[in-house]
Amino acid sequence: MPQIQEIHEGGEAQTLRAALSANDGSATGILDGLAVKLRDAKVREGIGASGVADVVAEIAGTTPLDEALLFQAARVAGNLAADCDANRDRLVAAGYPQKISACLKNDLEVKTLQAIAASLLNLVTDGHAAAVAALSDEATLERIIRAANTLYTPGEWDGSLRGTVASWLWNVVQHVVPAEPTYTLTLSLIKAFLPPLRGVMPRAAPRDLEDADDAFATDIAILTHATKVLERFNGKDKLEYTALLGARDAITTLLGFMEEAAIPLWLEEVEEDTTKALGVAKADVSRTLVNALSEGGDVPPWLLERLGSWLERPTRPDLVSVALLAYGNVARGDASATSILEDNPALLPRLTALLDPSTPVIVQHALVGLLRNLAIPQPNKRKLGDAGVLPRLLAMEPWAAERDMLGSVQGGAVGIVKQLVRNETNATQFLSLPLDPLHALITRTNDPAIALEATRVWVNCIRALGQSSSGGWTTLTDGRVLDALTSMLSQGARHPILLNEAVLALALLAGHGGTEGPGDGNREGVRAEIARRLLDAEAAQRAKKEHPNANLEGVSGADVLARTVAGQGARETQGNALALVKLLDSPELTALVRAAVAGAKGELVDGAREL
Repeated sequence: MPQIQEIHEGGEAQTLRAALSANDGSATGILDGLAVKLRDAKVREGIGASGVADVVAEIAGTTPLDEALLFQAARVAGNLAADCDANRDRLVAAGYPQKISACLKNDLEVKTLQAIAASLLNLVTDGHAAAVAALSDEATLERIIRAANTLYTPGEWDGSLRGTVASWLWNVVQHVVPAEPTYTLTLSLIKAFLPPLRGVMPRAAPRDLEDADDAFATDIAILTHATKVLERFNGKDKLEYTALLGARDAITTLLGFMEEAAIPLWLEEVEEDTTKALGVAKADVSRTLVNALSEGGDVPPWLLERLGSWLERPTRPDLVSVALLAYGNVARGDASATSILEDNPALLPRLTALLDPSTPVIVQHALVGLLRNLAIPQPNKRKLGDAGVLPRLLAMEPWAAERDMLGSVQGGAVGIVKQLVRNETNATQFLSLPLDPLHALITRTNDPAIALEATRVWVNCIRALGQSSSGGWTTLTDGRVLDALTSMLSQGARHPILLNEAVLALALLAGHGGTEGPGDGNREGVRAEIARRLLDAEAAQRAKKEHPNANLEGVSGADVLARTVAGQGARETQGNALALVKLLDSPELTALVRAAVAGAKGELVDGAREL
């Protein structure tokens, strides 16, 4: 049998081709010798230049398959590709990645699969672009995944190399799937990602614990590869969500993983990285679940019921937050947000129970998102109000200064209140609660979006009360409310809708505020306070300096009001601004507006030139 020593330097491919042509079995031995020789990094590129890459690619593509020859060819390819981009280029040019991956559909021995997996991993492990591209199509991905799943199911430890080889194949998958996949995973292929989840499901301790730590490390590695790749598709909405949501077996597997996946107590050592890896995998799976519920169409009642039961597991904030996010995505439209409360009477009591200061932040974030969606439809506003959402939400102290780093919770709480106080009963209840934290948030925050949205809470309260004599006007004529509304008006050039809201709210205050009973002040006083604030140019400049990140114009509310009456903005806003000027009846403000109107060109709203 020819040995590698008999091959002249640079003649490896020629010698190998001669042996293959002779068909006397000598090619297997030559390949074996080449594989050994290629362990030396110094000779790799020279041997690769002889054309060996073309020969091993031809062997991989030969039918019928000769497994003994294929095994040795894969060993040679793996060693050729190890840390050598030049040989990777040669193997890709010869079509080796496609040809060898096609062999995975065959029933092969573990050692052959090991050699194939090693060669693929060495091709892509450093992100070699051409090799990755050659293996990134959907058909190749499916072949690799199914080969890994057929070879080994996580959790079924047998002391062989099966788990290791399967983890290599999953590692290849993670390397070849791009950050932005170009195709959508079918339900069949989605299900191929589920077997790795079994490795962390509860099971009895194996009889022999000696290698348990290593075996579990393999299972965690496979789980990590699988869930990271699944999340890449999910993150770009590249999953068949409707089919997935309709596949009860697949959804049940995902739910079971979220509920029960854990690191076995009988492991002798648990690395911190292992615990983190399981947490990341759960987060990836949870996002797939949430997106399926959001994008997959009608959610079956059995699934909503099971998710609802998660809300009663306070020791599992991960489950609670996923259930809330899922419900929040389902309730993104008025019709679904209304029906979800009607069809699930136990949901609202479960949600209000979570409105507690001790609720973990991860849960609070998801909770306010769901409640914000539920608060939008008109039929839901009174339901949430009657359930005590407003006082319980404020008891959570979402607007405390120490929560400033939690913008999503602060803003979410503002969004809930802003929607609920559109109802008069809710507005009256809200105005009876401790409101200093909301005033402080508006003054303190450097986030203009939160400040403006929080100010719209006052706008909606004013509009909800209308001409009511509920007594809430005392709170609404507080100087801090007037400050917020005039500040909102002064920023109106950038936010036309908010400008109209501020003008309308101030007009309602000027027309109705301060007239209902003792302690509410007097109407003339309220008008004078509004006019004073609108004319205070220094306050506008101070606000600009105090909140440099808010990008404020630094102009007074009076200037904005004058420009609006003089023809800037929508006709409706011009008319409301003129009505406010007349209601305030301030000589200084009226003179400022008259001057702006005098210089205006074009058609103005009726009454503007006669002011």
